[in-house]
Amino acid sequence: MILKNNTVYYSIKFRTFSFSSLNYLYDAFYDTQKKKIIPTNISSLLTKKAFAIWFMDHGGKSGNCITISTESFVYSQMCLLQKAIFEKFSLKCTIQKHKDKHVLYFAKNDIPAFSDLLKPYLLDCMLYKLNFQ
Repeated sequence: MILKNNTVYYSIKFRTFSFSSLNYLYDAFYDTQKKKIIPTNISSLLTKKAFAIWFMDHGGKSGNCITISTESFVYSQMCLLQKAIFEKFSLKCTIQKHKDKHVLYFAKNDIPAFSDLLKPYLLDCMLYKLNFQ
């Protein structure tokens, strides 16, 4: 846009859309007080791709291990998630206390299986999260 005195101003505009067809996902992951939860049917919702997206957003290296930040969930919901990950993907993880909350923790010996499972779905710019060299 060019205004007075031939000054050039740059701007970017974009619009987002909401699709009511996805409301069921919002309803599944938020309770009536709009607090994040792990739904009881997490096993049917969790796919390899969804797990990879979750890892890209909230996961990372912690020493020689991988953690996924899940501090907003209560312990009983974490147990549901842990069980779903094992049943769906045969990945073992533990629930570790981090301050007064909990995170998912994948031990060093489980990283190769974790990487094999998620790597095909990770964006190239996120592969560093699996680099343990």
